[in-house]
Amino acid sequence: MLSLVGNGYAFSQLSTQEEVAPEEVAPEETAPVESISIDSLAQQLSLQPSEESIPFEARASIVNKDQYQQLIVEANQLTQTEDTQVYQVWLLKEGDPYRAGTFTPAEDGSGMSTFDIDPEMGFDTIAITIEPDETSEVPEGEIVLLEEL
Repeated sequence: MLSLVGNGYAFSQLSTQEEVAPEEVAPEETAPVESISIDSLAQQLSLQPSEESIPFEARASIVNKDQYQQLIVEANQLTQTEDTQVYQVWLLKEGDPYRAGTFTPAEDGSGMSTFDIDPEMGFDTIAITIEPDETSEVPEGEIVLLEEL
């Protein structure tokens, strides 16, 4: 019985409270709707070792995005780098190199790099070098893998 009285009191209190209208949100405060992007594969190729004695393998994919392309490089059977050394991906246009990603290999010798590129640049070659560190603006190390685009 006491429980019924308590429930009745609680109900009466809830019904006498002022109703609060939900807050109106201005259109500029709403979360933007994300546009849907459909990617498409523009090109996929295997990079070739620059010398027969190099056991490295690498595959490059160029993916079309809405307003740019993305270069994805996956490599295997890489040797471990020493100290500050890194693998550097380069895109070349008429012999001029452009940095296109830097990576170090995992313990199993695999490595990966992604890089956004402007499709208007018209690159003609992709190459990978081993550089002394990640600051190389032009290739200092020897090319270990390459392929024409």
